[in-house]
Amino acid sequence: MPEPPQPGRHSPDPPLPVDPLEEELVAYLDGELPEEEARLIEQRLANDPDLRRRALLLKKTYDLLDYLPQPVVSENFTTRTLEKIPAWRATATPANAPEAPAHPIVPSTSQPVLMTDTRSASSYFTIRLAPWKISIVLVLCLICGALSGYGLLSWTLSAPYPPPSASQELLLSDHRLIEMLPYYIGVDDLAFLLRLAEPELFGDEPLVENNPSRMGTSEAFELSPPFKFEELVREFQSLPASRQAALREFDRELFALENTEREYLLRILETYTLWLSRLSQDQQREILSAKNSAERLQRIRELREHQWVEALPPEHQKRLRSLSTQDRIETIRRLKRQESNRRETWSFIRRHAEEIAANRIPWPFHDEALRQAVVEFGRQAFQLDEPGKERLTANERQRYLSTLQAAEQTGGSAWFSYGREIYNLSRKYERFLLPPPQGKPVIEYADLGPSARLLEKDRAQSLTAPFRGRWPEFALAVLDYINTLPTHERPKLPPLGPSRLEELPQPLRHVIERELWPKLRPREREALAAWEGKWPEYCRELRKWAGFHDVSLPGIMLPGSPRRWDALYGTRVPEPSGLPASKFPPFAPLLNRK
Repeated sequence: MPEPPQPGRHSPDPPLPVDPLEEELVAYLDGELPEEEARLIEQRLANDPDLRRRALLLKKTYDLLDYLPQPVVSENFTTRTLEKIPAWRATATPANAPEAPAHPIVPSTSQPVLMTDTRSASSYFTIRLAPWKISIVLVLCLICGALSGYGLLSWTLSAPYPPPSASQELLLSDHRLIEMLPYYIGVDDLAFLLRLAEPELFGDEPLVENNPSRMGTSEAFELSPPFKFEELVREFQSLPASRQAALREFDRELFALENTEREYLLRILETYTLWLSRLSQDQQREILSAKNSAERLQRIRELREHQWVEALPPEHQKRLRSLSTQDRIETIRRLKRQESNRRETWSFIRRHAEEIAANRIPWPFHDEALRQAVVEFGRQAFQLDEPGKERLTANERQRYLSTLQAAEQTGGSAWFSYGREIYNLSRKYERFLLPPPQGKPVIEYADLGPSARLLEKDRAQSLTAPFRGRWPEFALAVLDYINTLPTHERPKLPPLGPSRLEELPQPLRHVIERELWPKLRPREREALAAWEGKWPEYCRELRKWAGFHDVSLPGIMLPGSPRRWDALYGTRVPEPSGLPASKFPPFAPLLNRK
């Protein structure tokens, strides 16, 4: 039976609910968790963006505590306090105090104890003063206290507050920027970072593709001990005001991107900083001292190419040195292209290693009807049955037919190779995958009307004649040449291809009306309508929005879901790895970049 509450006692307030997850985060940040529990928390932080944000918020909150004012006790505080105790006892004990009690009181033998009268101080005032005197004293005390408080408040409000230090201001408004400063210092803006993501610079780096930070490989990122926050603040303050504003804008634009794109660019930034940190001081100074982003990119490109050549086998280096400048450039491009193809092939195999080992038939070839539709698309798109008109080179044709034959004979995971081959070829020749007009296509000079006289001579003929009889190659060649002429010299051309919905052939038009059009938002329909009357831009815009809404347009896109084609056979964007502020180490030459 519960004990009833006793009068005059407060029942304690119920305790506030405690979030066990937050307790674990606090213990993790304080380093109090056992090793196994800490490892589990790190795994959850790697996979849960919301949990990473909570942990980062707690960390920043703890960092703020270091900037709060600390109370300072005077050096003679203890001495003054002890000196006041005997004086207080002397004034508080009356002259006619009663005698001590009869029974003895034995003090502790460990240390002297100050014994005071058991009666409270208020009992003395009650004995000595009359009630009306006590009331007068209390009123006077209240008046004095009110006047003192008012004066203190007025003085406090009128006194000028010292402005917050620069570090405190930056901590509140630029905390993330300051922590990322070692990674931003070598970047001009978001456009510069996007250029760094090009394959010939850092887009094809294994560190970007494989994401070693998620795989537990930290060797590549052991650069130098982290800078203290105050050091980074001083470094930021030393920059010109225009550079500070540019860094703020870059940080805002970067973290305003979608999660996948932002995390991919953060990995590019991480790889670029790692590469920069491993250069000599002279090389770092050469890149960081560039006058503008174009000059900086050129220096990076030249240094990357020099490093790439130095890493080639000795026989290749010797051969390159013997070539002329133009042949050397072409040879380097070819070798880089071969290296990129090998890297993409191994990346594709790693991603599908489990399915390949199990000899599974991948999508879309597990479905017989869809498999036949894909093979038929390849036959028509690449014009394999039309000698003299086929689009593939001899090597591409041989590789395409061999992968198709191996898949049809062997089955199983052999369809992976064919799927990747037809996907890559369809992307390469996407420019020519356009719907034909409902009437006669433009494939001869006679189909151009009066404009044919201009195109049947000199340079125009040399650029367009090789494509006669082929759709849409001939029409595209004519358009490309016309666009090189000044605006006032361009002849009026007849319609070269369909550029409105009603001009498209069936069944393409039916699929657009039934599947794509209901999914388009009003602004997307307006964007599409803006290209009406313009060929081939209208058809390419249709294909763009169809891919965006996961609709396959017959004849000009691979059969089946475009998203599934991209996910299975396309170049995969690395998975997000979390905010770099919690794991990126700064690089050494930050404070010596000048």
